[in-house]
Amino acid sequence: CDSSHSCFGCTITCGNHMDCAIACTGSDVCKNMAFQCADANSCELTCTDVDDCRKTSLLLPTTGSMTLNCGPYGCGDIQEIYHHVSGSAGSLTVNCNGEYSCKDLDIPCPDAPGTCTVTCGNSYACYLTDIVAS
Repeated sequence: CDSSHSCFGCTITCGNHMDCAIACTGSDVCKNMAFQCADANSCELTCTDVDDCRKTSLLLPTTGSMTLNCGPYGCGDIQEIYHHVSGSAGSLTVNCNGEYSCKDLDIPCPDAPGTCTVTCGNSYACYLTDIVAS
């Protein structure tokens, strides 16, 4: 998704234990997008520019892995990251690299034995970010 509003409002489903990666490079290009990964093996979403993934929702894999890579202002105000089922044992990795890259982001960590890794690589990268681990 690399041109103006190219994936704006899209629903992208990754299933059947596939590996899916989406790169959003350009302001607003993935805004309001839904990335559904319930039955995926691994999903990766990269949001590099201002408001790239704003109001985007992510459905995490039930047992697979999700990686979210955020540049400056890229993942601020993502609408929701949610699990397909409670007790999900997948892994979630969130890389916040840049000013306000994960601002106001609610990160729901998978239940054990799943893993959760959040990296805040800049001042204000995780400003007002909530990391919830049960």
